[in-house]
Amino acid sequence: MSDINVGLIIVEIGSILVLGFAGAFLLKKIHVPQVLGFILTGFIIGLPNRYWQSFISESFLDSVTPTITTLALGFIGFNIGAELSWKELRKMDRKIILILLADSIGTFVIVTVLVGATGILSWNFAAILGALASATAPAATADVLWEYKASGPLTRAVLFILAVDDIIAIFLVQITTNITKGQIVGDISGWHILAEFGLEAGAALGIGLVFGFVITLLINRVKDHGEIMELTLGSLIVVFGLSILIGSSAILAAMIFGIIIVSVSKKSDKETQEVFHNIYKIGSPVVAVFFILVGFRMNPADLLLIG
Repeated sequence: MSDINVGLIIVEIGSILVLGFAGAFLLKKIHVPQVLGFILTGFIIGLPNRYWQSFISESFLDSVTPTITTLALGFIGFNIGAELSWKELRKMDRKIILILLADSIGTFVIVTVLVGATGILSWNFAAILGALASATAPAATADVLWEYKASGPLTRAVLFILAVDDIIAIFLVQITTNITKGQIVGDISGWHILAEFGLEAGAALGIGLVFGFVITLLINRVKDHGEIMELTLGSLIVVFGLSILIGSSAILAAMIFGIIIVSVSKKSDKETQEVFHNIYKIGSPVVAVFFILVGFRMNPADLLLIG
């Protein structure tokens, strides 16, 4: 029975992927970005599953979505980090920091004030929504940049903002949710808030740094291109797994891992970029399934419930 279930799961994921790529390919003909094509295709093929004949159960989606999400965001985080070497980061204009603060802190303040001023939600919950709003969508933005092979100072600046903005968003979410919990169930100290942030962000930074430096030492001693890719890809998967085990951010850990490798590796830029490009290609189907499932799980009826 388990073999049949596993086979069915593989068929379902494969079918979703094929239909998603076919839909995205057709929509690309009218200049719809691939990532939006995946979401729209997922939404379309999800309608008969929701309103006619259920061919993919909600329990199955609930079980696979967290894993696919972690893997997809991890691959995207790694590829963002791979384009942000220390050499490139030092070239960035300091005005980028002002843009970053406006994008993250500015959004947090504006959304919190506007939602809180309506009086519909308490200021605590308004702050939580503000913290969530401060997070950019690195997956969609980065995917569009890579699809159109964008490069240059502006692209690097956008990728840098995507990377650091996620760290700020994690911190804001931890602060606002813990303060709200403290008022509902009892006092939660500032040390608890810092501990929560340290677990999610600090542990992710630690994993990325340790694995980045260790694997770079090994990569520098290996000459075969295939072995370099296997080492990097295997280590990246371990980074994903450890992030899940300790409840930290997989995208942040993978991002730091990529930055360390591209900054410290003694391999030529051509060799390094070729390895990263191959890993990007390996991760592309996972990212595609992630976006297709985003559209697949969208319920049109929920649009009527949004205030």
